[in-house]
Amino acid sequence: MYLAFYGLQTKPFELLPDPRFLYVSRGHDLALTHLEYGILENKALIALTGDVGTGKTTLFNYLLKKLKTDFSSAVIVNPHVDPTEFLAVVLRQFGENADDHRKSLLFDNIHRFLLNQLNHGRRSVLLIDEAQNLPLDTLEEVRMLSNLHTEDRHLIQIVLAGQPQLQRRLPIEDKPRLPLPKAAAVSSSSVPRREMSPTAAPATPKPAPASSRRPIASASAPPQGAVSDFAFTETAVSEPQYSQTRNVSLNRKQLLERRVFSILSKNRVADQYKLLRTVLLNKTRSFGYNTILVTSFKEKEGKSLTSINLSITLATESSQTVLLVDMDLRRPAVHKILGIKEGPGLKDYFLNNVPLKNILVHPDIEALTVLPAGGRMDNSTEIIGSYRTEELVREIKSRYPDRYVIFDTPALNNCPDALVLASYVDAIVVVARANFTSGEDLTNCMGLLKEKNVVGVVLNRGDVRKEWAY
Repeated sequence: MYLAFYGLQTKPFELLPDPRFLYVSRGHDLALTHLEYGILENKALIALTGDVGTGKTTLFNYLLKKLKTDFSSAVIVNPHVDPTEFLAVVLRQFGENADDHRKSLLFDNIHRFLLNQLNHGRRSVLLIDEAQNLPLDTLEEVRMLSNLHTEDRHLIQIVLAGQPQLQRRLPIEDKPRLPLPKAAAVSSSSVPRREMSPTAAPATPKPAPASSRRPIASASAPPQGAVSDFAFTETAVSEPQYSQTRNVSLNRKQLLERRVFSILSKNRVADQYKLLRTVLLNKTRSFGYNTILVTSFKEKEGKSLTSINLSITLATESSQTVLLVDMDLRRPAVHKILGIKEGPGLKDYFLNNVPLKNILVHPDIEALTVLPAGGRMDNSTEIIGSYRTEELVREIKSRYPDRYVIFDTPALNNCPDALVLASYVDAIVVVARANFTSGEDLTNCMGLLKEKNVVGVVLNRGDVRKEWAY
């Protein structure tokens, strides 16, 4: 009846985890980002929790379809078995013979299978659904499997999905703690029930993905009761009034020693940043983009320095103001490079509800404002994945439509913070370093950002005697 009347191709409302009908809410998108990051970065154990009916199994199936053909995958849907049967099930799910039920032989056969897959260029992923039902001894066997590795990589990656009580099962009393890497674990990514289907109105509008090539919808005014970071003005450029911000004077000599050459009017390096500014404006203005995320694949590639030089260069162009946000909450560096004494920042905003107007810093560079990190935050991934961050980005984006917002974020191989924040911004700039970043690094970087709007790659630290390249 439904098929004929509505012209549908398949039966609707089936209670099956069909990934074709996955509604990617904000919570699901965050969970998928964590899962993909953990698998692509070869993390040994990844956890995903959520209440009954929130779509964990559907996410599993969606993930399986997204994995490349160079992955071998096995799925266990009923993990309530003893350790020996568990190892046999793992072998069978990978398509191997498991007739001999001697535990040691089963484990050796799994090890041999995984090594053979690696030698053929294939990676192995084991997905365990309803993992909260794993018996204690079997959970220990999961830990033993996660210990299988070569000198430089894990042989198997295990994804544990279960109900919230799984979180309490992972730290095992009187046994080695399951080595869940914080960067890959999704133990706090419980998907609210109201986000299960597109017919249930979500509590907040979901930001448009960067890859959609549409700007995030901007409000003409802040929500009622929201704290305003700046006062509105009537100037053509909507230049912020800095009466509420902390004013600081920058030491030009120290800036030049730290390679902040964009403060110079005549300099070969500064000219390259002006060229970068021109290219970036051409790629963003016509689409209405004004939030730019700057990241790199690994540390020491110059992303923070590039963020600062780009922000200063943009601020010197008369048609827009610039807000530089230090979102590298693991290793904040913007205040150090600029020589700004550490004070209140995003850490205080998130933890103590300090208003934005009290943490903004105005250096003596016209049209530039800095939003410092305010200190290290070890739980930065959870913070950036929260609704407050989404609200923050929307607020600072929409307050002045002609203002560019530059986010300095952690390296991609360190933690998934940049990947999570990428869902909230319009465009991404990747920084690479000459004679340091390998081709494989860039390939891995683009693999992580494959569905994001990467507008360009900046080549940093070229030889000034030949040609500085940005």
